[in-house]
Amino acid sequence: MNSTIARLLDDVVQARARVVDALDYTSVVQAAFKPTPDAWCMIDIVEHLTMAERSGTFGLWKALDGMLRGAPVFTGEHTNRGRPIEDVIAEWGERVNVPAIAAPAWGGSLDYWVAAYHGGHTLLTSLGEALSRAVERGIALEDVISPHPISGPLDAVQRLEFLRAHAERHTRQILRVRGDVNFPA
Repeated sequence: MNSTIARLLDDVVQARARVVDALDYTSVVQAAFKPTPDAWCMIDIVEHLTMAERSGTFGLWKALDGMLRGAPVFTGEHTNRGRPIEDVIAEWGERVNVPAIAAPAWGGSLDYWVAAYHGGHTLLTSLGEALSRAVERGIALEDVISPHPISGPLDAVQRLEFLRAHAERHTRQILRVRGDVNFPA
């Protein structure tokens, strides 16, 4: 696998592990706790992470397939070219209107969503292999562009960095929920 892609994927794996570590020893009652009525509980957070990652990897794969066919899915101006993903995400602020495709809607068991989140690893690894083959064919990762519903065009490097940064953002959210004064014992 291409070394840049391998490093980016490893960063995602490490960030995903930190999400799961932040959830360690969470009871069923704690998993459903919401600090405020409009806040997300831990179940919502991990459902969102799972759905957002699936959507993001699908979009990136679709963009890669388009490049390989000579029909890119994005042909506009790459307004985020060269920008660190943290700068792109910083423009969001603290509260974001989550796209419907990634909004928590199912609820259920935290254990289910943690397992589903882990299940994305196979998809991500396969995507990394496909991106590596494309690089071997002369396609630059910066030319594989998949629009993000909030941030606009992101290239393959930015999309993979986004998965890491997004997991880190929601790890902090989980820790805030755990640290709430009303968090169940």
